[in-house]
Amino acid sequence: MSGKCAGCGAPMPVRLAERRGDGVNWTIEHFPALEPGCTAFMMRILSSVMRDYDLD
Repeated sequence: MSGKCAGCGAPMPVRLAERRGDGVNWTIEHFPALEPGCTAFMMRILSSVMRDYDLD
């Protein structure tokens, strides 16, 4: 995003009691600070990371 979202805070993952249907065992409850227009960009990144990593 041409650096537009560089100042966005990193969210803290929260473990789910049960895995979702796609196997993911964590979620994000909120973002600490997002610049306007960065939500969709951050969600694309998180969707990829959620499939690749487990909270164990």
